[in-house]
Amino acid sequence: MDLAFWEKRPVLTAVNINSRLGYAKLLPNKTAAAVLFGTKTFDCLNTVNILTSDNGSEFMNAQAQAFFKSKKIDHFNSEPGDQGTMGKIERFNRTFKQRQTKISPKKITHKLVSDIIENYNSTFHRSIGMTQNEAKDKVMESELKHNQKEADLIENEMEIGSNVLYRLKKQTFDKEATRWSKVVYKIVGIDGHRVQIRSKNGHTLYKAPNDIKMVQSETTDATINRGDIIEAKKILDH
Repeated sequence: MDLAFWEKRPVLTAVNINSRLGYAKLLPNKTAAAVLFGTKTFDCLNTVNILTSDNGSEFMNAQAQAFFKSKKIDHFNSEPGDQGTMGKIERFNRTFKQRQTKISPKKITHKLVSDIIENYNSTFHRSIGMTQNEAKDKVMESELKHNQKEADLIENEMEIGSNVLYRLKKQTFDKEATRWSKVVYKIVGIDGHRVQIRSKNGHTLYKAPNDIKMVQSETTDATINRGDIIEAKKILDH
């Protein structure tokens, strides 16, 4: 689930990662109350067991979390732009905007959004070999097997307690080599295709496996006072 924008009007979007069935609802604004109303409408129209969104306040506020809990919806969040977990919804958002642009509406309306979604869900999708409407309520065995294979691979390669760095986002047109976080994080959980990492001060992130790398680290009990100059005797290979 995500928020897309058209001429500053927010549109709540969602996509079923199995059937690719798309959903969109025009909102009056992006306040927590408006997003929660759209989320409740989506839940009424669909059977939702697991929902993934970015970590924006629209989805992380107390009211939204209470709703997810009351409906027994497992809610997971990720960093905006994280292709490992948000890739499908972001591609859906781009397609949604492209179809809006082709129509060139003077004003976005609920009917326009509904028409675009109906057209999208009735269009043949190469990845699933049918339209999204045809795939509704069907189990895509190939998709499930692929996802399970990826999840098993992650669990075998990643170990709880391991020290890692995470890949920093490149700026637009940035051709420099990959940059990694300076702070060392520790793997504290594995959730399907995402790895939960946490820094020493409690900062928690969810990252795709290819966006983290294992590192070795050594700890010391030495007392460090403010103003002390520290000399490194060994740099560990990343």
